Amino acid sequence: MKKIHLLFLTVLNTAVGFTQTEKDSIQTEIIHVVTSFNPHISEAYKIKDKPAIPSATFLKKNVSYQIAPSPINSAFEPNMGSYKSVKLPPKTNWFPNYIKAGYGSYGTPMVEGFATHKKREHHYQYQLFNRSSEGGIQGIALDNNSLKTAIGFAYKNTEQNFDWEATANYQKNLQNWYGSAVNLNPSVRTDLEEKQVYNQFSIGGQLHFQKKQLKKISADLQTFSDKFDSKEAEFNAAAYFEFPLLKNTLQSQFQLNFLNGEFKKEYEKDSGINYGFFGINAQASVPIQKDNFYLSIGAKINYISDLEHQQNKIHFYPDLRIDFAVLEEVLSAYAGITGGLQQNSYRELAAKNPFVSPTLTIKPSDNSSSFFTGIKGNISADMHYDLKAVFRQENDKALFRQNKSLTDGTDTLENGYEAGNSFYVIYDQMRTFGLEGSIAATLSEKWVSGASFSFRSYTLDKEEKAWNLPAFESKLHATYKHNKWSGSSQVSIVGIRNDYDLLSDTNITLKAYADLNANVNYTFDTKWTAFVEINNLLNNNYERFANFNVQGFQLLAGVIYKFDL
Repeated sequence: MKKIHLLFLTVLNTAVGFTQTEKDSIQTEIIHVVTSFNPHISEAYKIKDKPAIPSATFLKKNVSYQIAPSPINSAFEPNMGSYKSVKLPPKTNWFPNYIKAGYGSYGTPMVEGFATHKKREHHYQYQLFNRSSEGGIQGIALDNNSLKTAIGFAYKNTEQNFDWEATANYQKNLQNWYGSAVNLNPSVRTDLEEKQVYNQFSIGGQLHFQKKQLKKISADLQTFSDKFDSKEAEFNAAAYFEFPLLKNTLQSQFQLNFLNGEFKKEYEKDSGINYGFFGINAQASVPIQKDNFYLSIGAKINYISDLEHQQNKIHFYPDLRIDFAVLEEVLSAYAGITGGLQQNSYRELAAKNPFVSPTLTIKPSDNSSSFFTGIKGNISADMHYDLKAVFRQENDKALFRQNKSLTDGTDTLENGYEAGNSFYVIYDQMRTFGLEGSIAATLSEKWVSGASFSFRSYTLDKEEKAWNLPAFESKLHATYKHNKWSGSSQVSIVGIRNDYDLLSDTNITLKAYADLNANVNYTFDTKWTAFVEINNLLNNNYERFANFNVQGFQLLAGVIYKFDL
């Protein structure tokens, strides 16, 4: 065994030595390879945009499927009590529609309602008001009950580039000529028909454009009549335009007015009174705004034709306003001059004084010039003020004066307005200088208040006094809201006025008065509210016009129901 091992080692050693001898016999040499390679794009392998893929033809085998129905027994039982509704955002507590009803002293029932409904581009509104009183004014022997009823409807249609609306209204107003200037015998008083009833009906429409130079077109027709067969009709039409002018806008409007009416008789004569007027008004202005300075330059022209007397007139008026911010949001000074023609009508005069007789002279009033200047601004973020001085020149200013009584109290009268208990209209040239001011303040989130006043001095050409016009007027108001309680109050202060008694040929002085009114509301929930209204809280039996005293302390209470359509 040892011999074999020795022999193996000897052979291995011989082989290794031979290998080393062969390796050492190889010499190292350096080989230089020189070549030139110019690559070309064409030699690059490019993948084709749409490689051709060999397709094999496969034979489709028709396979039919069939579902084997197998009933599955379910142990699931729905739990009806586990359903949970989706949470919707809470609805608003404000309801636009309401019905208000109440009853008060002096036998005064009232009902008022408003409803609105909107569906896509259609918008409807309905209004109703009715209030009556049995009268009962202290010291008044004639009937002094009253009634006011009003019904209204409005429709509005809104399109992409324009909208239009139409309205229709009816109003009835019952009054009595209860303020006699003489003491009437019981028999005369019994035979006197002191009741007057006014009826008013109107229809109208408007068309508004969004992106045109013609911005608005409007038209309305109003009829007015009374118990004594007096009739009046008035038609108005207007168009409003805006034109670009350099960097500003020219604003203009054109108006057309036609008025026609008649009274069956004059106050002391049986001949009737007819009147008719046709008017055209055109006006234009250019407002200019630059930094804290505002200027509006314009003018007006009016053409008026008296159809009964065949008289035509043209009036020109300036229309200028300047506004300059001395201290931004704190103090602004402004001034201007303007004018215009006011077409008086039986309807408007009866609205100002419902005790006029149906024997009036109707004609327009010419406000030839009205100059004003003042300051306005903010005392604080929650308090605003406005103070101005005014001088006005008016031709044919309409004034109310007491009619002459056609009886000394013993003679029976044909008409209920002939006992010195009605008023006629007298016209005169009048110049007015006045000082006017107002202030409004938000005292807190609960309290809002304000006040206004005016002092006026009148100068007339023919008349001795500015009949039934006060030299001083003021109003103060406040509103309050806290939780479910809300309320408001207002006090009106009217200074001394003057009238004239033709029967005794003496002046009448009407005392100044203050009229305090208040109302309180308590809201039970989103739909029900209780209210209390108090009028003439001071129980002041003052005179609105000569011999026409008002009701004393008045209390009215009721409820308001709000709903949604």
